[in-house]
Amino acid sequence: MNQDSSHYDAVISDLEGKRDRLSGMIEALKQLKDLGVPMAAIDAVVGGTPNVSIKTAIPADAFYGMKISDAARKYLSWGGRKITKPHPELCDALLEGGFQTKTDNFREVVRSTLGRHPDFVKIKGQWGLKEWYGDRATKRRVRRVILEEVGASDSDSSASATESEDEKE
Repeated sequence: MNQDSSHYDAVISDLEGKRDRLSGMIEALKQLKDLGVPMAAIDAVVGGTPNVSIKTAIPADAFYGMKISDAARKYLSWGGRKITKPHPELCDALLEGGFQTKTDNFREVVRSTLGRHPDFVKIKGQWGLKEWYGDRATKRRVRRVILEEVGASDSDSSASATESEDEKE
């Protein structure tokens, strides 16, 4: 029982420390708000801090009337930061921002569209913009260019098998 008590004490102490840090951050944000500092400036500074995230609200019409690739590019470039986003978060953000769709499988449509688009890359399961990574191209993109040059299609069985392996990256 004494060992359990020390575990409780350690967890309580850790949570109280986090609470105190959060209270300090809240007070600082209130002061910055009163001074009229824009939230985008705060998010740009705090967003890079480990274990801290400030989610800015996505305007309801941010992606209204846009194509998937344009909306995804806008979302990934928001705030001028180069941060990859997991697929579900990207899809949810597009819908939250007013992207209009009638499909029941929106996530699959986004995955398929961005996967074929030359401006997007998937790094460890997260979407990013190819321009962030310079000339480094994925094997899949290089292979697609080669196949297009020789007039072959991506539906070849060997290409399909290799693409499936690349998708796991």
